[in-house]
Amino acid sequence: FDPLFNKKYIFNYFKNKKKNIKNFLIDQNFVSGIGNIYASEILFLCKILPSKQVSLLSLNDCQKISHFSKVVLKKAIDKGGSSIRDFKNISGNQGSFQKNFNVYQRENKNCLKYSCKGTIHKKFISNRNIVIDSKSGYSGGGRNVHKKYKNKNLYESLSAYGIANHRHNSEIQQELDLYTKKKNYFDFTPHLSPMFRGIITTINVDLKKKIDAKKIHRYLSKFYKKSKFVKIKKINSLLSTNEVINTNNCLISICNSKNKNKLIILSAIDNLIKGGAGQAVQSMNMYYGFKEDEALNV
Repeated sequence: FDPLFNKKYIFNYFKNKKKNIKNFLIDQNFVSGIGNIYASEILFLCKILPSKQVSLLSLNDCQKISHFSKVVLKKAIDKGGSSIRDFKNISGNQGSFQKNFNVYQRENKNCLKYSCKGTIHKKFISNRNIVIDSKSGYSGGGRNVHKKYKNKNLYESLSAYGIANHRHNSEIQQELDLYTKKKNYFDFTPHLSPMFRGIITTINVDLKKKIDAKKIHRYLSKFYKKSKFVKIKKINSLLSTNEVINTNNCLISICNSKNKNKLIILSAIDNLIKGGAGQAVQSMNMYYGFKEDEALNV
Protein backbone atom coordinates (compact mmCIF):
# COMPACT_ATOMS: atom_id res chain seq x y z
CA PHE A 1 0.00 0.00 0.00
CA ASP A 2 1.10 3.50 -0.78
CA PRO A 3 1.83 5.28 2.54
CA LEU A 4 -0.40 8.10 1.29
CA PHE A 5 -3.40 5.78 1.68
CA ASN A 6 -4.04 6.96 5.23
CA LYS A 7 -6.95 8.35 7.24
CA LYS A 8 -6.35 11.95 6.15
CA TYR A 9 -6.26 11.06 2.46
CA ILE A 10 -9.45 9.00 2.78
CA PHE A 11 -11.26 11.61 4.89
CA ASN A 12 -10.42 14.47 2.51
CA TYR A 13 -11.26 12.39 -0.56
CA PHE A 14 -14.73 11.66 0.81
CA LYS A 15 -15.66 15.26 1.64
CA ASN A 16 -18.96 16.35 0.08
CA LYS A 17 -19.31 13.08 -1.82
CA LYS A 18 -22.62 11.19 -1.77
CA LYS A 19 -21.81 7.64 -2.91
CA ASN A 20 -21.80 4.83 -0.37
CA ILE A 21 -18.54 3.51 1.03
CA LYS A 22 -18.62 0.12 -0.69
CA ASN A 23 -18.94 1.72 -4.13
CA PHE A 24 -15.84 3.78 -3.37
CA LEU A 25 -13.80 0.81 -2.15
CA ILE A 26 -14.34 -1.06 -5.43
CA ASP A 27 -13.70 2.09 -7.48
CA GLN A 28 -10.19 1.69 -8.93
CA ASN A 29 -9.87 5.47 -9.27
CA PHE A 30 -9.99 5.71 -5.48
CA VAL A 31 -7.82 2.72 -4.63
CA SER A 32 -6.59 -0.13 -6.84
CA GLY A 33 -6.79 -3.83 -5.96
CA ILE A 34 -9.98 -4.01 -3.89
CA GLY A 35 -12.93 -5.87 -5.40
CA ASN A 36 -16.33 -6.91 -4.11
CA ILE A 37 -15.04 -9.74 -1.91
CA TYR A 38 -12.40 -7.74 -0.10
CA ALA A 39 -14.56 -4.63 0.21
CA SER A 40 -17.18 -6.73 2.02
CA GLU A 41 -14.60 -8.22 4.39
CA ILE A 42 -12.94 -4.84 5.08
CA LEU A 43 -16.21 -3.12 5.98
CA PHE A 44 -17.22 -6.00 8.24
CA LEU A 45 -14.03 -5.59 10.27
CA CYS A 46 -14.50 -1.81 10.29
CA LYS A 47 -18.09 -2.22 11.58
CA ILE A 48 -19.29 0.13 8.83
CA LEU A 49 -22.45 -0.53 6.80
CA PRO A 50 -21.67 -0.86 3.07
CA SER A 51 -24.53 1.55 2.34
CA LYS A 52 -23.20 4.36 4.55
CA GLN A 53 -22.66 7.65 2.70
CA VAL A 54 -18.94 8.50 2.69
CA SER A 55 -19.44 12.14 3.69
CA LEU A 56 -20.81 10.87 7.02
CA LEU A 57 -17.68 8.90 7.89
CA SER A 58 -15.60 10.15 10.80
CA LEU A 59 -11.81 10.43 10.88
CA ASN A 60 -11.78 7.34 13.08
CA ASP A 61 -13.84 5.44 10.46
CA CYS A 62 -11.29 6.42 7.83
CA GLN A 63 -8.48 5.17 10.06
CA LYS A 64 -10.23 1.78 10.30
CA ILE A 65 -10.67 1.63 6.50
CA SER A 66 -6.98 2.35 5.97
CA HIS A 67 -5.92 -0.23 8.58
CA PHE A 68 -8.24 -3.11 7.70
CA SER A 69 -7.73 -2.68 3.95
CA LYS A 70 -4.09 -3.55 4.52
CA VAL A 71 -4.93 -6.35 6.96
CA VAL A 72 -7.41 -8.06 4.63
CA LEU A 73 -5.33 -7.79 1.46
CA LYS A 74 -2.15 -8.98 3.18
CA LYS A 75 -3.98 -12.02 4.57
CA ALA A 76 -5.57 -12.74 1.17
CA ILE A 77 -2.15 -12.58 -0.53
CA ASP A 78 -0.66 -14.89 2.11
CA LYS A 79 -3.52 -17.34 1.44
CA GLY A 80 -3.00 -17.23 -2.32
CA GLY A 81 -6.20 -15.32 -3.05
CA SER A 82 -9.82 -16.51 -3.03
CA SER A 83 -10.87 -19.45 -5.23
CA ILE A 84 -14.64 -19.09 -5.54
CA ARG A 85 -14.99 -20.98 -8.82
CA ASP A 86 -11.94 -21.68 -10.98
CA PHE A 87 -9.43 -19.04 -9.83
CA LYS A 88 -5.82 -20.17 -9.58
CA ASN A 89 -2.79 -18.10 -8.64
CA ILE A 90 0.36 -17.70 -10.76
CA SER A 91 1.68 -21.01 -9.38
CA GLY A 92 -1.37 -22.83 -10.68
CA ASN A 93 -2.72 -23.45 -7.20
CA GLN A 94 -6.08 -22.49 -5.79
CA GLY A 95 -6.21 -19.85 -3.09
CA SER A 96 -7.67 -20.52 0.35
CA PHE A 97 -8.74 -17.11 1.65
CA GLN A 98 -12.37 -18.08 1.00
CA LYS A 99 -12.12 -20.26 4.10
CA ASN A 100 -11.66 -17.06 6.11
CA PHE A 101 -14.68 -15.15 4.80
CA ASN A 102 -16.64 -13.38 7.53
CA VAL A 103 -19.50 -12.13 5.36
CA TYR A 104 -19.01 -12.73 1.63
CA GLN A 105 -21.28 -15.56 0.38
CA ARG A 106 -22.46 -16.17 3.96
CA GLU A 107 -26.07 -15.01 3.60
CA ASN A 108 -28.45 -16.46 6.22
CA LYS A 109 -25.55 -17.88 8.24
CA ASN A 110 -24.62 -16.96 11.79
CA CYS A 111 -22.21 -14.10 12.34
CA LEU A 112 -18.75 -15.43 13.29
CA LYS A 113 -18.04 -12.68 15.81
CA TYR A 114 -17.95 -14.08 19.33
CA SER A 115 -20.19 -11.36 20.81
CA CYS A 116 -22.72 -11.40 17.97
CA LYS A 117 -25.77 -13.67 17.87
CA GLY A 118 -27.13 -12.26 14.64
CA THR A 119 -27.56 -13.63 11.13
CA ILE A 120 -25.91 -12.20 8.02
CA HIS A 121 -28.33 -10.71 5.49
CA LYS A 122 -27.71 -9.33 2.04
CA LYS A 123 -29.08 -5.92 1.04
CA PHE A 124 -31.74 -6.52 -1.59
CA ILE A 125 -33.80 -3.35 -1.68
CA SER A 126 -33.27 0.37 -1.23
CA ASN A 127 -34.23 1.78 2.15
CA ARG A 128 -35.68 4.84 0.40
CA ASN A 129 -38.85 5.39 -1.60
CA ILE A 130 -40.80 2.50 -0.04
CA VAL A 131 -44.51 2.98 -0.79
CA ILE A 132 -47.07 1.01 1.25
CA ASP A 133 -50.73 1.03 0.22
CA SER A 134 -53.01 -0.92 2.56
CA LYS A 135 -56.74 -1.62 2.33
CA SER A 136 -58.61 -2.88 5.38
CA GLY A 137 -62.11 -4.16 6.05
CA TYR A 138 -64.24 -1.73 8.02
CA SER A 139 -64.15 -3.97 11.10
CA GLY A 140 -60.68 -2.46 11.59
CA GLY A 141 -62.26 0.96 12.08
CA GLY A 142 -63.44 0.15 15.60
CA ARG A 143 -66.87 -0.01 17.21
CA ASN A 144 -67.72 3.56 16.22
CA VAL A 145 -66.95 3.13 12.53
CA HIS A 146 -70.63 3.26 11.57
CA LYS A 147 -71.06 6.57 13.39
CA LYS A 148 -67.92 8.04 11.81
CA TYR A 149 -69.05 7.08 8.32
CA LYS A 150 -72.78 7.57 8.86
CA ASN A 151 -73.12 9.85 5.83
CA LYS A 152 -70.25 8.46 3.74
CA ASN A 153 -71.77 5.34 2.20
CA LEU A 154 -69.48 2.98 4.17
CA TYR A 155 -70.62 -0.21 2.41
CA GLU A 156 -70.11 1.00 -1.15
CA SER A 157 -67.10 3.32 -1.05
CA LEU A 158 -63.35 3.34 -0.46
CA SER A 159 -61.81 5.95 1.87
CA ALA A 160 -58.22 6.96 2.57
CA TYR A 161 -57.46 7.99 6.14
CA GLY A 162 -54.59 8.63 8.56
CA ILE A 163 -52.24 9.88 5.83
CA ALA A 164 -48.77 10.63 7.31
CA ASN A 165 -49.98 10.28 10.91
CA HIS A 166 -51.51 6.81 11.19
CA ARG A 167 -50.53 5.10 14.47
CA HIS A 168 -48.91 2.20 12.58
CA ASN A 169 -46.32 4.56 11.07
CA SER A 170 -44.22 4.53 14.24
CA GLU A 171 -44.42 0.73 14.47
CA ILE A 172 -43.35 0.25 10.85
CA GLN A 173 -40.50 2.74 11.34
CA GLN A 174 -39.36 1.00 14.52
CA GLU A 175 -39.25 -2.49 13.05
CA LEU A 176 -37.64 -1.52 9.74
CA ASP A 177 -34.93 0.48 11.50
CA LEU A 178 -34.29 -2.22 14.09
CA TYR A 179 -33.93 -4.94 11.47
CA THR A 180 -31.79 -2.98 8.99
CA LYS A 181 -29.92 -0.94 11.62
CA LYS A 182 -30.39 2.25 9.61
CA LYS A 183 -33.00 4.89 8.86
CA ASN A 184 -35.69 3.86 6.38
CA TYR A 185 -37.95 6.15 4.35
CA PHE A 186 -41.47 5.08 3.47
CA ASP A 187 -44.99 6.36 2.86
CA PHE A 188 -47.87 4.40 4.37
CA THR A 189 -51.43 5.11 3.23
CA PRO A 190 -54.27 3.05 4.76
CA HIS A 191 -57.75 2.80 3.21
CA LEU A 192 -61.05 1.67 4.64
CA SER A 193 -62.73 -0.63 2.13
CA PRO A 194 -66.35 -1.84 1.78
CA MET A 195 -65.67 -5.33 3.12
CA PHE A 196 -66.15 -6.50 6.70
CA ARG A 197 -62.75 -8.11 7.37
CA GLY A 198 -59.32 -8.65 5.83
CA ILE A 199 -56.32 -6.51 4.88
CA ILE A 200 -54.57 -6.55 1.52
CA THR A 201 -51.39 -4.51 1.10
CA THR A 202 -49.33 -3.47 -1.92
CA ILE A 203 -45.70 -2.47 -1.28
CA ASN A 204 -43.55 -0.86 -3.99
CA VAL A 205 -39.77 -0.97 -3.52
CA ASP A 206 -36.61 -0.14 -5.46
CA LEU A 207 -34.22 -3.05 -6.03
CA LYS A 208 -30.47 -2.99 -5.61
CA LYS A 209 -28.35 -3.71 -8.69
CA LYS A 210 -28.35 -7.33 -9.94
CA ILE A 211 -31.32 -8.19 -7.69
CA ASP A 212 -34.56 -9.50 -9.19
CA ALA A 213 -37.87 -11.05 -8.13
CA LYS A 214 -36.43 -14.58 -8.16
CA LYS A 215 -33.69 -13.68 -5.68
CA ILE A 216 -36.14 -11.91 -3.38
CA HIS A 217 -38.53 -14.88 -3.57
CA ARG A 218 -35.73 -17.34 -2.84
CA TYR A 219 -34.55 -15.32 0.15
CA LEU A 220 -38.01 -14.90 1.69
CA SER A 221 -38.78 -18.59 1.15
CA LYS A 222 -35.67 -19.51 3.13
CA PHE A 223 -36.28 -16.83 5.76
CA TYR A 224 -39.84 -18.01 6.46
CA LYS A 225 -39.18 -21.72 5.88
CA LYS A 226 -39.90 -22.64 9.49
CA SER A 227 -42.70 -20.14 9.98
CA LYS A 228 -46.05 -21.66 10.93
CA PHE A 229 -48.19 -18.92 9.47
CA VAL A 230 -46.27 -16.94 6.84
CA LYS A 231 -46.76 -18.45 3.39
CA ILE A 232 -44.70 -17.32 0.37
CA LYS A 233 -46.71 -17.83 -2.81
CA LYS A 234 -45.35 -18.42 -6.32
CA ILE A 235 -43.92 -15.37 -8.10
CA ASN A 236 -46.60 -13.07 -9.56
CA SER A 237 -49.43 -14.76 -7.64
CA LEU A 238 -52.52 -12.57 -7.29
CA LEU A 239 -53.77 -12.48 -3.70
CA SER A 240 -57.25 -12.11 -2.25
CA THR A 241 -58.38 -11.55 1.33
CA ASN A 242 -60.73 -14.46 0.77
CA GLU A 243 -57.71 -16.81 1.01
CA VAL A 244 -56.96 -15.83 4.61
CA ILE A 245 -60.37 -15.22 6.20
CA ASN A 246 -60.72 -17.12 9.52
CA THR A 247 -57.01 -18.07 9.56
CA ASN A 248 -53.89 -16.79 11.29
CA ASN A 249 -51.96 -16.91 8.01
CA CYS A 250 -50.11 -14.12 6.23
CA LEU A 251 -49.79 -14.66 2.48
CA ILE A 252 -46.97 -12.90 0.59
CA SER A 253 -46.52 -12.66 -3.17
CA ILE A 254 -43.46 -11.27 -4.97
CA CYS A 255 -44.42 -9.65 -8.27
CA ASN A 256 -42.46 -8.17 -11.16
CA SER A 257 -43.00 -4.52 -12.00
CA LYS A 258 -43.18 -3.13 -15.53
CA ASN A 259 -40.37 -0.79 -14.45
CA LYS A 260 -36.75 -1.93 -14.29
CA ASN A 261 -35.18 -2.30 -10.84
CA LYS A 262 -38.56 -2.11 -9.09
CA LEU A 263 -40.61 -4.76 -7.30
CA ILE A 264 -44.18 -5.12 -6.05
CA ILE A 265 -44.90 -7.11 -2.89
CA LEU A 266 -48.45 -8.19 -2.04
CA SER A 267 -49.61 -9.43 1.36
CA ALA A 268 -52.96 -10.51 2.79
CA ILE A 269 -54.16 -11.24 6.33
CA ASP A 270 -57.40 -11.46 8.28
CA ASN A 271 -57.32 -8.32 10.44
CA LEU A 272 -59.48 -9.97 13.14
CA ILE A 273 -57.27 -13.07 13.43
CA LYS A 274 -53.67 -12.46 12.33
CA GLY A 275 -54.15 -8.74 12.88
CA GLY A 276 -55.82 -9.19 16.26
CA ALA A 277 -56.88 -12.16 18.39
CA GLY A 278 -54.83 -14.78 16.52
CA GLN A 279 -51.65 -12.74 16.82
CA ALA A 280 -52.32 -12.33 20.56
CA VAL A 281 -52.72 -16.09 21.05
CA GLN A 282 -49.60 -16.77 18.96
CA SER A 283 -47.57 -14.32 21.07
CA MET A 284 -48.88 -15.85 24.30
CA ASN A 285 -47.96 -19.35 23.09
CA MET A 286 -44.40 -18.26 22.32
CA TYR A 287 -44.03 -16.39 25.61
CA TYR A 288 -45.20 -19.31 27.77
CA GLY A 289 -43.43 -22.03 25.79
CA PHE A 290 -46.51 -23.60 24.20
CA LYS A 291 -46.53 -24.74 20.59
CA GLU A 292 -46.68 -21.64 18.43
CA ASP A 293 -49.79 -22.86 16.61
CA GLU A 294 -51.61 -24.10 19.73
CA ALA A 295 -55.35 -23.38 19.33
CA LEU A 296 -54.67 -21.73 15.98
CA ASN A 297 -54.88 -24.67 13.56
CA VAL A 298 -58.25 -23.74 12.13
